[in-house]
Amino acid sequence: MGLIVELQAQNDTTTILQKDVEVVNTYLPTIGNPRKLQVAPLMDDTMSYHPAFRYRSIGKVEHVQTMPDSISAAAMRFVRDESPYKSLLRFGGGNYATFGGELFYNIGVSSKYHLSLNGGHRSTFGKVELPNDSGKVKAPLSRTWLAADFARMFKRVVVGMKMNYNNDIFKYYGMQTIYADSTYTTTTGENALGNELTDGQHQRTSAFDFDFTIGNTMRDHRSYNRFDVNVGFGLFGNTTDLHETDIRVGAMIYMPLKKNYFFSSRVDVNNFSIKSPSYEGPAYTFSDRKHTDVMVRPRVGVDFDHVNLRLGLKLIFEVGDNKDDMFLMPDIWADFKFAEDIFTFYAGMTGDYASNSYRSLYARNRYVSADAFNYVWRASKKVFVSDIFANGYNIPTTQTPIKFTAGFNSTFSKKVALNAQIEYGSFDDELFFVNKGFEQQTANANDTVFGYTNRFGVVAENGKLFKATGELIIKPTSKSNILLTAEYYKYRLDYLSKPWYKPQYDISLTSRFFPTDRLLIDAQLRLVGERYAFDQTLRAEKELDKVIDLNIGAEYYITSRWTAYLRLNNLAAQDWEQWLGYTTQKVNFTLGATFKF
Repeated sequence: MGLIVELQAQNDTTTILQKDVEVVNTYLPTIGNPRKLQVAPLMDDTMSYHPAFRYRSIGKVEHVQTMPDSISAAAMRFVRDESPYKSLLRFGGGNYATFGGELFYNIGVSSKYHLSLNGGHRSTFGKVELPNDSGKVKAPLSRTWLAADFARMFKRVVVGMKMNYNNDIFKYYGMQTIYADSTYTTTTGENALGNELTDGQHQRTSAFDFDFTIGNTMRDHRSYNRFDVNVGFGLFGNTTDLHETDIRVGAMIYMPLKKNYFFSSRVDVNNFSIKSPSYEGPAYTFSDRKHTDVMVRPRVGVDFDHVNLRLGLKLIFEVGDNKDDMFLMPDIWADFKFAEDIFTFYAGMTGDYASNSYRSLYARNRYVSADAFNYVWRASKKVFVSDIFANGYNIPTTQTPIKFTAGFNSTFSKKVALNAQIEYGSFDDELFFVNKGFEQQTANANDTVFGYTNRFGVVAENGKLFKATGELIIKPTSKSNILLTAEYYKYRLDYLSKPWYKPQYDISLTSRFFPTDRLLIDAQLRLVGERYAFDQTLRAEKELDKVIDLNIGAEYYITSRWTAYLRLNNLAAQDWEQWLGYTTQKVNFTLGATFKF
């Protein structure tokens, strides 16, 4: 048994720490003007480590003007009563030697100032069972974070600053098929012993971000000019001595041309560089990287009460990596409201662009290798092969040249809302993870034997994706909510036969209700379809188990200041593989308390 301590402000937004280290910042959605169904955070508890899947679809439609938001982000957390306390401390512990805590101190919002401070730590040191009855191993994981958020409101201008620091400590605990005393061919074509390729199982990453923003105060966007300017930088590094610097500058202007017509434009400049370590050894192959992206997004549009249209484009200039590129993508969107805003139809044609970095890869898969930018699979004669001898080849930029989106959003009543959406589009150089593999030197030269490590490189692949999404939220009573979401994915890839680690479907049923005035209960059932990975030993794709994930949580309000909570995760007791060789914790629980002040 361990101890967990957590602090968090009592407001309507929160930051959710997922098991895969993806941080999701929730927002306050409007579900079909003019009705709202609960405005509160997502169902997840910040201290739970239940399985979480976050799959990027191709591109990302921007929420501009009154475009309907996904109702799955709708408020599912009920507020028992209006609390006068704006800050809290949360602490607790659980099995798998889990402990941690968080403190959120909020001075409150005045007419001129806002300041909030957040800090916390969480660790787990338990063992997990490896696949194929390979025994138990320690799977330690710790995260420490500090954050500050400040805003100064003037008569017509708001100045804001944000700072965030995160430190992660973990182990590459997954199963691997590299033998310590065997000889393998490295990515440079040389020979090395297996223990040299798997050296250093513990990792630590640190990230720091600072952002400064200045903009005018919110006014009726149909009648007033608006602007904002932001400047920021980020630092990211690990114990492998890899360092990444990110400098970002952006500016936006919105100008009404006449009543209900507008022009807007945004310019974003992002410069990042990767400084590789001075490393000599067979385990890694590094190269420096410098990259600058400039995105210009002009738009014109009309904005009426029931009709919103925008017509624009995205122009991207990419400079660096020994070549310069330019991309042009459409930015067209329309939504129409009917029946007193109860029903909204929307459609658009857009594009997207993502300049990949080691930090962005780490956010998707913490077990990615420090030299993932140099361990890239490329297509050769319709077969993907390890790009061992391609000196200086780096991970390319992921693009969505064009994507079509259509759907509708409806609030049938104050108790029922529905959203249905389809997307179809193409993508270039989307990244799929693959274990780093090496060829084993055997006595018989005609035998070809491969092994893989518990760290990942990537495949850069082109293709098309069809995605269908449905979301239904029901509020039977004032003290209960039910949320059903379903996503279906259909990939067509140029070379891969399966989209590695991407599911065919993802279905979730979530319910939250108050049985009594003091007790809050929530439950979630998640079904994730088959996924595939590439097994370097078999030199073939391997199907991973489907996921049945059942989680239950409860909060008991002891007094206006004290709350006890309990979370039970993975009640189906699956030891499924999130990544090849990486099984997860089985049934796990967290028990703790919250103190408001």
